[in-house]
Amino acid sequence: MSGYLSDLLFLLGDARRRALWVMGLMVAASALDLCGIGLVWPYVAILSQPEVLDRLPLWETLKDAFGIADNRQATTVLGLLIVAIFYAKATVHYRIHRRIVGFATDHYQATVGRLVELYERTPYEYFAGRSTALLTKQLYQAEVFALLALVPALRLCAEGVVALSVILLLAFIDVTAVLVLMAIMGLLLWAYERRVRGRVSRLGQDHARAKTSMIAQVAHLGDTLKELRVFGAEGYFLERVRARARVIAATSAEHGVIRFLPRYVVDSAMITFVVLVATAATWSGDQADTILATLGVFGAAGARLIPSVNQIAANATELRFARSPTRELREAVTELATHHPASDAPVATPEPEVFSSLTLAGVSFHYAGADGPALQDIDLSISSGDTVGIIGASGAGKTTLIDVILGLLHPQTGELRVNGLRLGDQLSSWHGLVAYLPQDAHLVDGTLRDNVALGRPPSEVADEAVWRALEQAHLAADVRTLSNGLDSQVGEQGRHLSGGQRARVALARAFYFGRQVFVLDEATASLDQDTEAEIVAEIQRLKGEKTLIVIAHRLSTVRHCDIIYRLERGRVVECGSYSEVVGDPRSVPSIASRTGTDGEGRG
Repeated sequence: MSGYLSDLLFLLGDARRRALWVMGLMVAASALDLCGIGLVWPYVAILSQPEVLDRLPLWETLKDAFGIADNRQATTVLGLLIVAIFYAKATVHYRIHRRIVGFATDHYQATVGRLVELYERTPYEYFAGRSTALLTKQLYQAEVFALLALVPALRLCAEGVVALSVILLLAFIDVTAVLVLMAIMGLLLWAYERRVRGRVSRLGQDHARAKTSMIAQVAHLGDTLKELRVFGAEGYFLERVRARARVIAATSAEHGVIRFLPRYVVDSAMITFVVLVATAATWSGDQADTILATLGVFGAAGARLIPSVNQIAANATELRFARSPTRELREAVTELATHHPASDAPVATPEPEVFSSLTLAGVSFHYAGADGPALQDIDLSISSGDTVGIIGASGAGKTTLIDVILGLLHPQTGELRVNGLRLGDQLSSWHGLVAYLPQDAHLVDGTLRDNVALGRPPSEVADEAVWRALEQAHLAADVRTLSNGLDSQVGEQGRHLSGGQRARVALARAFYFGRQVFVLDEATASLDQDTEAEIVAEIQRLKGEKTLIVIAHRLSTVRHCDIIYRLERGRVVECGSYSEVVGDPRSVPSIASRTGTDGEGRG
């Protein structure tokens, strides 16, 4: 349990102080509970044994303060006071629980924001080989932590304070009866806990595992829907999702039953106590009035104690159910924070405003767990205005090389220099110079304006700059034919646009941000011949105006490059002009014909 408490405190972070403030409100509310229950005993005494009141030290003071002349007035005043206190108590507890839920939901938002921020700023190599559904899983764990761990933990503390206060008050009235009640209730709850403790933890693990797996399966379904339809394999994901849904339903149902069991346990303990006290008093010869007064107070206390104990046991069950996702969430946040770069470290050199050169010297990179290096002793030099082609068969290392050039992967040996300065010293400056255009242009589900000015707040986006970028990408004429112009929705992943238009939106984005170096990562691979010819013409038009690094498996794309590097197994095996590396510039052989392998994959 101490480890679980450590997980909760770690994930609370800076919100611990606010949690303590909520706890203070709970203590204040418990005082109202004590006042309300404490007044029940004199109220019952007036009805059954009026002479008892005269022995109370404060009774005369209360009579003078409220102007009470007789027992009828005392009954009325005390009754109204009890009613007022119980109504006030209900209002205060309602507000406290609203604050608890509000605190938990606020912290959920903060945790989600923290996760996404860590993901956005964690080094790229951390994600190599990891599931694409990893963030989705951790966002689910954040929801479980907030609603099934944090809320129950705070409610457990709140009800624990109330229950302890009520028990202390009852002990002041009749300590023997309290010990009997605690013994009966403790024995039954111990039996309940022993029965369900391990089971609830396993249910939580199974539920979390099935939930995150089902989310991943549904995501994969959307990605492979075309293939499923064509091959008649629609039932593949259906069975997988159904299997996980069955686990989710079964674990949720069993958890729901278990969390309500404490209510019946506590009810049984309370009625056992009442029968035992009444039976013992009868056999001992105590007066009925004494029994009535004692049971009246314990009955009033039980009306508050029973829900508290129910809540304590139920919330303890919720905490166990959420234990596994909470632990995994802490481990994820800790691991991401460990890989998090020194985000705001001061830049040692001034940011370069103009790109002049990029050099790689002896660069090698090895993926964790891979049999061999992805890149070996790469030497490469690019000057401003150059158009450089990088070719090679699938698995040759092309994409890894580009990721290294972009500063997303950090080589184990060798160094990269931009404008003569080490890349590691000015990574943010380099990212201000370079634009990346992938094979499948990534568009957000928004307007054309949103996609060209990606990440910029609408208030900071000037339509003139967007139109200028679209003109440079030769897409403005198409946009003007749309009824909504820049406000036209592109759909999820740009499904309302053609392949060529998506590529041009990515190109316009690079122009909008004023990038000087364009990295085209097989940007024409998914296009038809006519559209590819248009994009190649754009590349030719930019030659000399921008520095271009072109990865291609279609050699026609790199025909007009100044220099071409051909990779094999992570090494540069040829370097030179198109005719020197590929052959006759009038022919367009495939990479497969040069390497004897299939050139359609990504290196």
